[in-house]
Amino acid sequence: MLVRHYLRLGARFLCFNVDRNFSNALDGLIVVHVPSLALAKRFMGKDSALAYQEYHQSREVKHSQVV
Repeated sequence: MLVRHYLRLGARFLCFNVDRNFSNALDGLIVVHVPSLALAKRFMGKDSALAYQEYHQSREVKHSQVV
């Protein structure tokens, strides 16, 4: 079951919805923080993981930048 897998990764469920147009399936919106490059490569592939890392590192706020 994917829910267990996501929970092991530290996922947080934000909300749930019953999709009446898809056999009343239960949808869940989740957020997973992927700080490990090795973990990101495993799930995203090498190129996407590197792009993810570059994007997030370029947006980190350094302590000296905080006023």
